[in-house]
Amino acid sequence: MLRHLLAFLATLYFTASASSALACSCRFGDAAAQLAGAQLMVIARAEPPTALKGRAGSGLNVTRFVVIRTIKGESRPFWDIAHGGDTCDVVFEQGREYAVLAGRSGEQMYTNQCYAAVFPLAEYEAAADAALLQKESPVAPAPP
Repeated sequence: MLRHLLAFLATLYFTASASSALACSCRFGDAAAQLAGAQLMVIARAEPPTALKGRAGSGLNVTRFVVIRTIKGESRPFWDIAHGGDTCDVVFEQGREYAVLAGRSGEQMYTNQCYAAVFPLAEYEAAADAALLQKESPVAPAPP
């Protein structure tokens, strides 16, 4: 009986671990594809996280990032970015600098493991420059 219980618990553990890993398996072919899916990318220093207002106990936190440089999105002196509450949470250490990619839900910016910067910074910068050039010089219509 104990052997069956241990086998069941082991199966439950490995199933839960595999589900968590699959839930956060976000794969991008390159920095341009990942950047295209984000509303914001900044190089910023993390301040201490706080609980998301109105969502106490939800596991959601907000970290204030003091912006050093904006790669994509609106330039501001700081951004309050939500994270946590699911298996794809990311943890930010106070005082450390990060390349932060984030999406938007209503008025709230958020991030998770799917937004983690996994490519060299130079590739994100090149993708942002290329997107800006594309936006500034629209493609001329083909001649008739």
